[in-house]
Amino acid sequence: MIISVSPDGPVSNLVTKVSEELRDQCIGPEIANDCYVIIDEFHANMREHVAPGLDGFKWTLSVVAEKQGVVMTFDYPGPCFDPTQNSDIAYQPIESRRTGGLGLLIMASLSDDISYSYHNGINTLVVRRYKTEIDISQEDNPCL
Repeated sequence: MIISVSPDGPVSNLVTKVSEELRDQCIGPEIANDCYVIIDEFHANMREHVAPGLDGFKWTLSVVAEKQGVVMTFDYPGPCFDPTQNSDIAYQPIESRRTGGLGLLIMASLSDDISYSYHNGINTLVVRRYKTEIDISQEDNPCL
């Protein structure tokens, strides 16, 4: 499933579409809920940090359910910015935390793997959320 997203649109519409796809692919609620939070955080970052002042800005989300879990690919135009190299992705008490980076920390903590690439003006962030042993043990009947 590939969705073109406007950052000024409600994230609830996006989550509803992804929810239907994950349900159709028999992805359990624990993984699905983590995916929704990751999508919400990415959407907020696009709305607050990338899209302001850019007319017609859109980003793309690809969601693929695999045997191992879910792969979400976020593509967006703009200058090269590798969020995986952000030094703020570390635990810090909220009282001493600088503004910014908390969404990336949330995304990193809910995912199993994050990778980044940049090519021809397009940033690509690939986020993977793997099934746990509990999810795999229910593989005989994944749509309980």
